[in-house]
Amino acid sequence: MKKIIFMFIFYSTSSLASAPFGLEWGADLSEYGVINVNGQTVTLFTNKLPIVHPRAENYFLKGRTELGLSLIRMSSNLYDVQSKELEMIHNEIKEELIQSGYRFTRTESGTFGTYQCILQSNCYGNSWHAESKQGNTVKLLTQGKNRKEGYILVEFSATELLEKENQLELQAFKTKNTSIVAAF
Repeated sequence: MKKIIFMFIFYSTSSLASAPFGLEWGADLSEYGVINVNGQTVTLFTNKLPIVHPRAENYFLKGRTELGLSLIRMSSNLYDVQSKELEMIHNEIKEELIQSGYRFTRTESGTFGTYQCILQSNCYGNSWHAESKQGNTVKLLTQGKNRKEGYILVEFSATELLEKENQLELQAFKTKNTSIVAAF
């Protein structure tokens, strides 16, 4: 029964409209709590979504005012980065993602043990990347609070919406620069 629930949580990313945790890509973020608006960027921290993952401590949602939800981050509780429990949770979530239809695309090396982590506390483990049939992506990694404590971070994104966001930002930048040049 547990596996069926997990598959439902992650399987909902199988189309652009459906996102994990019972959310909809492109949805208005204000449906899920009090939003923060900075220019055209909308963000929200919450721990209440239509469907919650049992390992989630909180969620971060991001989008643009005109496009809606395009990025979802799920964070777990803090664990000792050397703990077997953290490794077990990481592997469990990776298996859930694979069973829900995500296919592995690549890994990236982490920074635990590097000067970035030791001196700057910019620590994260190897990241596992995958993609759904519709082109939506997921990244799974251990994010370090410092070099001793970390949490699981799962980041889902709707690639199509992120590309539109980038196009809108580029247009706004070009328009702003054209206005500045025209003023001279």
